Amino acid sequence: MKTLKLCLATLLFAASAWATDVYITLDAPTLTASPGDLLSFNGTITSEHMVTIDLNDISVSLAGMLLVDETSFLLGPPTVDPLGTTVDFTLFTVAVNAPYTDPLGPVNGTITILGGLESGNVYDPTATSYLGQTGFTVDVATPEISTAWMLLPGVTCLWLIRRRRRTVGCGPTQTLVLVSCVLYSFTNTRNEAF
Repeated sequence: MKTLKLCLATLLFAASAWATDVYITLDAPTLTASPGDLLSFNGTITSEHMVTIDLNDISVSLAGMLLVDETSFLLGPPTVDPLGTTVDFTLFTVAVNAPYTDPLGPVNGTITILGGLESGNVYDPTATSYLGQTGFTVDVATPEISTAWMLLPGVTCLWLIRRRRRTVGCGPTQTLVLVSCVLYSFTNTRNEAF
C-alpha cells in the first residue's frame, strides 16, 4: 500500500510539473514561404493562473534548412497578468535558406515558453520552468517564376520575326503565323507557371 501511494504521489508531481500554465495562440499556425523568405510568427500568450507569470525565454524546435531567430520574443512583454492575455507580438522569425535542398512541403515545429509564476509580485528573470507549448508549420513551396522569364520566349520570337523580315522580306501571312506562334508560346509558359 505504501508503494502504491508513493507511485501515485510521483505521478501527480510529474503531471503538475508539465501542466500548462499559459496557452500560446498564433495568428497563423501555418505560413508558406519560398527559399530566401523571412517569416514572422506572431501571437498572444494567455495566463491560466491567478498570479502574474514571468515570460523569460522561448525554445523553438524546427528541423531542416530553416534558421530560427528567437530574439524578438525578448523584445515582447516580460510578463502576463493573472488570467490575462498579452498584446499580439512577434514570438520568433524563421528564415528559409536559399538554395533550399531539403524536400519541399510542410515542416512541423514546436514552441515552448519558459518562465515562472511570480511569488509576492517579484519578477524573477532566472526562472526557466516549462509554462506551455504549441505546434506550428512552415510550408516551403516552389518559388514563382518571374514575369521576365515568362516573357523571354515571346520577346525572342518577336526579335526573330523582325530579323527575318529585314533579311527575307516576310509577307503578311508569314508574319501572322509567327505572331500567333509567339502568343501560343507565351500562353503555354504562363499556364505552366500557375
